[in-house]
Amino acid sequence: MVDASLKAATALKERMIDARVLNVHTVKPLDGDALEVAAKTTGTVLTVEDHSILGGLGGAVAESLSERYPVPITRLGIPDVYAGSSRNAESYLKEYGLTPMQIADRAEKAVEKRK
Repeated sequence: MVDASLKAATALKERMIDARVLNVHTVKPLDGDALEVAAKTTGTVLTVEDHSILGGLGGAVAESLSERYPVPITRLGIPDVYAGSSRNAESYLKEYGLTPMQIADRAEKAVEKRK
């Protein structure tokens, strides 16, 4: 999802929104210091993961930041549903809002909410 997030950041730049992409390559151990710096810099956080948002990256980020530097957090990923396994990746990502443009749209909404 890092590539899609980088493309979303490029789309946001065209909309005059500065975005920061932090590649969180492991959930354990989670780099709480890097998350805190990012939260302080941006004022809002959007996590993007191509699997369930329950018990994954978004939850770990929310837990960490709730104690370190609480900010609004939007978690993008698969909701608590059976997602199936016979789809191609492109349709799967589109259905769950994980294409670069969908990520950019959600990020823009998160920034607007913060204002």
